[in-house]
Amino acid sequence: MTERYFGRPRTANRGVLAFMSAVLRPTRSSEPVDESMIFFAMPYGLKALRRGEPNVLHNFNDLYEYQIKRPLVKAGLRPHRADETPGAELVSTVAWEGIDRAGIVVVDFSAVSESVALEAGWAMCLHKRMIVLAQGEQDIPTNLRGLRPIVYDFSPKGTGELVENLMAEIERLRKQPLREMDLRPRNPLVATVAQVEEVYDDRVRVRDMSKPDRSAELFRPDVSYTEVLPPQGMPKGKRFQKHGQLRGAFLLRDDVYVFSQKEIEDDPWDAWEQAYPLHSTVSARVHNVMGSDAFIDLPGGGKSRFSLLQGEAVQRDDEVDVVITRVDRTLHRIDVRRVESPTALPDPNAYPAEQERLYATVRDVRPDKGFLLVDLGDYPHMPRPAMLHIRKMSQDLKERFDSGRVFAGDQLTVQVVSVSSDFRRPGQMKVDVRDLPPEESAEPDEEPAA
Repeated sequence: MTERYFGRPRTANRGVLAFMSAVLRPTRSSEPVDESMIFFAMPYGLKALRRGEPNVLHNFNDLYEYQIKRPLVKAGLRPHRADETPGAELVSTVAWEGIDRAGIVVVDFSAVSESVALEAGWAMCLHKRMIVLAQGEQDIPTNLRGLRPIVYDFSPKGTGELVENLMAEIERLRKQPLREMDLRPRNPLVATVAQVEEVYDDRVRVRDMSKPDRSAELFRPDVSYTEVLPPQGMPKGKRFQKHGQLRGAFLLRDDVYVFSQKEIEDDPWDAWEQAYPLHSTVSARVHNVMGSDAFIDLPGGGKSRFSLLQGEAVQRDDEVDVVITRVDRTLHRIDVRRVESPTALPDPNAYPAEQERLYATVRDVRPDKGFLLVDLGDYPHMPRPAMLHIRKMSQDLKERFDSGRVFAGDQLTVQVVSVSSDFRRPGQMKVDVRDLPPEESAEPDEEPAA
């Protein structure tokens, strides 16, 4: 049956090409052409030659990997095939990206391959500098007969000569100026919305909601400038959980498909470091109140939050004065505290005295942080529970804590170690306690028996 590459395709393959054309929307990348990149449009795996015996198969992967690729890399070039790019599931999408960015496109017509024909058509549309490989001139479609092919055979001598001729032709073409045609104007990165599919400790995997064939991973360095980062790993908010939605852009970076939020944003941190000197006072607007936290907009676009004082009524759109206590561009974090007023004093009756011994109930166990939070029985109106750090635990309690045998609701006898101002929560105090071992745990506030 006669093969036709750029006219009407064979009936059996018409649906494949139609699907590839429908899914792919050819748009030039905003990145410049990489002169050192050589894109190979060639058959994959074991294939019969177009004019050879149908039962005799030749390994095109080995030809590329072990004979063509190595001398090109050694010469400082970057050979690339679409199947070498991780992170994208539709090879045709990656092929377009590779052809778009490549300085030279090499097309091998030695075996029947609809994808090779399609990729050759894209390269022609862009007026790419092309090198054609074939087993004979009869393998080349009529549309490309004007290009002189490098003819080779699959013998050891033939593939060796192929590499020599290919290197010489690449060197010749690289001396020619680029005269490519834009299929469309080169556009800046286009923002899109992606949905989180998988969550890992150091990254999340996302899929483009407007183009479902495209997926990639978002790593910590590409998280939005306005998203507060934890000391390690990724943010834990709803946007970064499975099925959450993130705004950003997909792009190729070092031949790997990635998703980036920063690529579509301007870096504001130079301006914010100038606008928010440490210990300066600024007026901010409350944009949301959740529980005991008020979230605020700072002048100049920065965002932060502070904890509300006990009984304090703060509403959305209120104006508040805050003091800048930290500006950390590494963690994308701006910390503030309220400007204290005479009414922001703690209630002395709500807190115990230092050295006081009390009954306590475990409220929360934090093995990852190394402490317990406990409620003090005689002080039910404390705004926050007291902290019992692992360093202040008795040996018995420490062993139970390390082995996971301390639970919410457990009863302890404790002694107050310190009561101090909570600088992060003006108007409140921090209470640290230690647990008393059996030999010290007489009735709280009673003298031990003689």
